[in-house]
Amino acid sequence: MIFVFDGCELDLDRYELRRDGTVEPIEPQAFDVLAMLIRERRRVVAKQELLDTVWGSRFVSESALTSRVKAARRTIGDDGRAQRLIRTVHGRGYQFVGEVREVEPSPSDVPPAARATPVPRPATPTIGRDRDIDAVVALLDRSRIVTLLGPGGVGKTRLAVEAVLRQDLESCFVDLTKVREAELVPHLIVRELGIRVGPGSDPGAVIAEALRGRPYLLVLDNFEHVVEAAGFVAELVRGSDGLHVLATSRARLRIAGEHIFDVGPLSVDPSDADGGYALGDAVALFAQAATAVDGTFRLEPNLADVVAICRTVDGLPLAIELAAGHVRTLPPSLLRTRLGARLGSPGAAARDAPARQQTVPATIDWSLQLLGGPEQRLFARLGVFSGWAAPVMFYANWHGLEVVM
Repeated sequence: MIFVFDGCELDLDRYELRRDGTVEPIEPQAFDVLAMLIRERRRVVAKQELLDTVWGSRFVSESALTSRVKAARRTIGDDGRAQRLIRTVHGRGYQFVGEVREVEPSPSDVPPAARATPVPRPATPTIGRDRDIDAVVALLDRSRIVTLLGPGGVGKTRLAVEAVLRQDLESCFVDLTKVREAELVPHLIVRELGIRVGPGSDPGAVIAEALRGRPYLLVLDNFEHVVEAAGFVAELVRGSDGLHVLATSRARLRIAGEHIFDVGPLSVDPSDADGGYALGDAVALFAQAATAVDGTFRLEPNLADVVAICRTVDGLPLAIELAAGHVRTLPPSLLRTRLGARLGSPGAAARDAPARQQTVPATIDWSLQLLGGPEQRLFARLGVFSGWAAPVMFYANWHGLEVVM
């Protein structure tokens, strides 16, 4: 069934909301609220009825419903003041008041069975992670919950992807930055697994039923900002015998059965290789990224400056790639002296990179926002010092340590 109204199409079969022909992102619960209001548009739907239908037996506050109604209005071009399409009936609930036309999709329009979101394949060769990949694969063989832990930009997602590609398991990749609240994580996982569920369904039970008896690897990327959903992951693993979870995070999930793998930066110093001499992995990554933007780049005459740059950023892969992206306009000798300013400029970042990875300050800010109010104030105060205090704060945050204030 497709509901057509005010330039929008709510497609229940595809679980899509299209506006002027373009698919609009919408949170699963906002979609379900909108669908119910349209189905029951001839009457006022009570708030409690919406809560019971969309959230089922889970207890949530009325503010959760209010935020989803607001999200639905925003997506369809309505707002709480105009209320052209969704009217608030004070003390009672909500009613959809727009003109609606119901359209049955033709057989050719019905989507095929949904597929799980695949693991994204790297666009470039992965440098310096062979031992780490082998270690993560071995850890997954004996552990059902593995968390790749490390600071932003250290390469956790890349390592996770490479480890999955070496596994002979069905898998699904879930980018948790698609949601902002921990309570939406179960619905996002259901959606990324390609499972269609009705309003009020229990996501945990649905996933357990879908994966029962199947060896499966679920990759949960960027867990740090929804870490309160860790309990759901633990329940999911307990309810699905063949399920393994590989998470990437800047903070531990702190659930039973979790095994931590610390992801470190790339080595800058050279190493022996079969009796020969090999560049440090950080330097090799710089050369790969620099050559991609400037085919005339040669490492040998710039080796000392490149090593100094890699050492300055402590071998952090994201910082190395951002720095190398500037060699088209700045030779390494000048880049070395202007490194701080260049790492704060998004000019060398890939256009398809997430906003938090466009610059090094943006990556740090993502971590900063994960701290509580007191920790943020302490970090701001420590920021006036040039010594070890501020880095210690972030180290504590990355590793889930408590800072005594």
